[in-house]
Amino acid sequence: MEALPGDLKYVVVRFCDISGRVRMFTITKELYDQLITEGIDVDGSSVAMTGIEESDIVVRGDPETLCVTSLNGGKVAMVTAEVVDPTGIDPRIKLKENVEELKRKLGMDFRVGAEVEFFLLKEGKPYDSAGYFHAFDDMLELRMKFAEELRNLGLQPEVMHHEVAPGQNEINFRYSSAVRTADNILTYKVAIKKVASDLGLRATFMPKPFEGMNGSGMHLHLSLFKNDENMFFSGENGRLSDLALNFLAGVLGHAKALAFFASPTVNSYRRLVPGFEAPVYIAWGYRNRSALVRVPVANESSSHRIEYRAPDPSSNPYLLLSAVLAAGLDGVEKKLDPGEPYEDNLYHARDSVDTLPGSLEEAMSYALKDKVLIQAVGDKIFERYVKIKEKEILEERLHVSDWERNYYFDV
Repeated sequence: MEALPGDLKYVVVRFCDISGRVRMFTITKELYDQLITEGIDVDGSSVAMTGIEESDIVVRGDPETLCVTSLNGGKVAMVTAEVVDPTGIDPRIKLKENVEELKRKLGMDFRVGAEVEFFLLKEGKPYDSAGYFHAFDDMLELRMKFAEELRNLGLQPEVMHHEVAPGQNEINFRYSSAVRTADNILTYKVAIKKVASDLGLRATFMPKPFEGMNGSGMHLHLSLFKNDENMFFSGENGRLSDLALNFLAGVLGHAKALAFFASPTVNSYRRLVPGFEAPVYIAWGYRNRSALVRVPVANESSSHRIEYRAPDPSSNPYLLLSAVLAAGLDGVEKKLDPGEPYEDNLYHARDSVDTLPGSLEEAMSYALKDKVLIQAVGDKIFERYVKIKEKEILEERLHVSDWERNYYFDV
């Protein structure tokens, strides 16, 4: 067990609730050993992990995630935790089990990279008016501050840039194993929000915060490795192996049910509309950014991968990666064929290509019938997740928007 640095007095414990929200509490250094070995009791019903009739849960820290950050001029430790009691309700544990089963059955490792977009806001509005890859935009130095905090917390920042919409950013960090990448997504969110707050600003990972602008995605780059050999590499640069094509076909085959985990809020479906570069059509292509699954340019065998473009940052990364892995492996097991790649702009092919669900409720209807994905995330987690999403759907139905009042007032 990695020892807690002696000069630290407090430990910030973070974990992910079933919905995907980062939850945190703080303990004194004297409780760190207990956190790592036995765990700490917390109220699970207050964070929607359990019902009120079984509210007590035990959260145990993972010492491999220990890092140090500054807070109010001092330093604190930070560690990622998971819910170990009652068993069967933590998506992180379930993802670890799925990854271990992949290793045991096929000797493979599931590796994932994530592109997590966010908006930086000042007084509730986009921080600037710049666009994609804008030169010397107002947030250039701010992104460097974000990147330094990511580095302090153990991530390896690589490419950072202004995104399409005003105030929108992307800072890419190095890919890793599935569980570690999911952990890193949580760390990324915490770091971005913390630095923004320190600067008197606000960061949001909301999928579609502003009407008429591009929303924020969380594109996933997926590959399977065996003994450090990329099994998605066909032997020919730029082309996928048969196993990769089978995996890709599985993702396409389960795409409508996957949307329940990849686009998990009512707001997510305001992003998934034509005209804002978000994927709508269930298809794949080489380098084609209008497709749901894209095969990026790859110059080395290790970089051959598929890019699943539907997810957004509101998703629970552990839950999502379990579902995506299961969908892909179903394609591998059944040797599914993804069909021919699309080379044209799919936004011009509306009548000939199937589409993703248009609402959270529709996505849920597909997920409820997808036994492969339900098994992958676990019955108990899925049951709890559905209840949470049913509540969100009901809340949306109860809300009357300004647009509705303006449009229907004279009816």
